Amino acid sequence: MKLFESVRQRIQDSVWAPLALKIVLGTAGLVLLGALGSGAFDRFFTSATAHASDGTKLPPALASASASASPSASTAPLPSPPSASASAPPSGPRADGKIVLATATQADLEKLPGIGPGKAKKILELRDKLGRFKKLEDLYRIKGIKRRLIEKIRPLVVLDDDTPSKP
Repeated sequence: MKLFESVRQRIQDSVWAPLALKIVLGTAGLVLLGALGSGAFDRFFTSATAHASDGTKLPPALASASASASPSASTAPLPSPPSASASAPPSGPRADGKIVLATATQADLEKLPGIGPGKAKKILELRDKLGRFKKLEDLYRIKGIKRRLIEKIRPLVVLDDDTPSKP
């Protein structure tokens, strides 16, 4: 016990103790902010069971808002999911069997060789982020997609329904 007290006292009396504490706390704060910014804690802030009245899953922003709202609070009607309009291009393969990346669903993408559920989800997230793919090589931004995979799927996909991908 005396040894512990002696070590504790030497650390407290050290000139470097306050600086070391500031470094440790600052580093921990930066790591926490980085984790929050990366979305690593999103699942803790959203309700897994948040659904709209018609049974469709709500976006995370609406799910967390509806989960935190008290039952006695007045609730505004939730926005309905966008309906497929006549002007929206249909999803799924074209008549020639090629997948249209601009409108493909996760199930459509999973039909491509080398694309599983994880990569298909990442492709959809990238498409949402970019708005649309300008070239097939935009897929290089996704971890795990390399030149060999791009060349394998190139003959099976088109960027937009009217624009075939470049050979």
